[in-house]
Amino acid sequence: MDLLKLIKNRISTEWKEAFNTNVDILNRKARDQDQKLETTNSRIDNLVLHSGGDSPNEVVDARVNNEGTIFDSLEARLLYSENKHASDVERLEIQDQSQASQLNQLNATIKELYNFSNAGISIYVSADRGNDQTGNGTQDNPYKTIQTAVNQIPLISRTGISIWIEEGVYLEDVVLTNLSVSALYFRAVQTIADPSASDLAVKLRSFKIAYSTGYYFMSGIQFVDQANAPVVSDQRRCVQVEQGGYLAIAGCKFAENVKSMDHTSVYAGGSSKLHIYGKSTFVNQNVCMSATLLAELRAGDIQGSSNLVGALADSGTVRASISSSFATTPTKTASYGLILTKGTVM
Repeated sequence: MDLLKLIKNRISTEWKEAFNTNVDILNRKARDQDQKLETTNSRIDNLVLHSGGDSPNEVVDARVNNEGTIFDSLEARLLYSENKHASDVERLEIQDQSQASQLNQLNATIKELYNFSNAGISIYVSADRGNDQTGNGTQDNPYKTIQTAVNQIPLISRTGISIWIEEGVYLEDVVLTNLSVSALYFRAVQTIADPSASDLAVKLRSFKIAYSTGYYFMSGIQFVDQANAPVVSDQRRCVQVEQGGYLAIAGCKFAENVKSMDHTSVYAGGSSKLHIYGKSTFVNQNVCMSATLLAELRAGDIQGSSNLVGALADSGTVRASISSSFATTPTKTASYGLILTKGTVM
């Protein structure tokens, strides 16, 4: 409100005029302060969270966050918010790194499951030079055991895979399970044209394929140490393919005397298929080859002598023509087994 001026002439005109001038000055100063106060209030309104009132609580509101926490000062609240933001960013970065790590693990798992390469894979094994811990399966840095090489095979592969085995004695019981391959080859690096002429460079105890699909090939391997081979259904076996897969055996040798054992050299069971050829040699074996429960076995270009049973069809099918010089009982059937010695038009 403006100050009141003197109206009545009870004092001198000069003093009145000076007094009124001072009043005018004071009024102007008051109006200037009112304008500054209005500007200040406007700035405070922009500072507080809920502007529009004259209460000093408006300023207090600026120190309260959305969680209801009251800070000693606006600076403390802003600093808290900035620190929390920085902490949230750091947490998100850690989560991002964790997700990247999980993605890498997922990619590694996919790589184990699938082989996306169009090129064939070669894995090398050496009983002498190899190392299962530091080896990587290359020719210069091979694995020591065949099983370690097998463990590197993707569960699903659509390209050819070759496992090259250097000379040595591998007292292993190699097992392949639940694989789906296009073609998987087990090859001896050093080969002999006629296995009956001498021992082979690569010696292995036993080999098993189970619940797998695809084509499997084995060549240049001699089977030994059958007294310690695994017992399956009360008998020991050198080679077994069970419930799926097609296995071809060429140029292998079965010559350890096992006639006194319950033993089958090569066994096919379930829905498996087996082909034995390439001068594969059997000497002093109990049952050289067997097809059981709908399995199919084909034998041709095999050689050997002093065996008890050449081929057994136990509810399976055997396609082979085996001479009496090969085994005491060249062929034998059990249950609903079928043996075909030549082609038949039905």
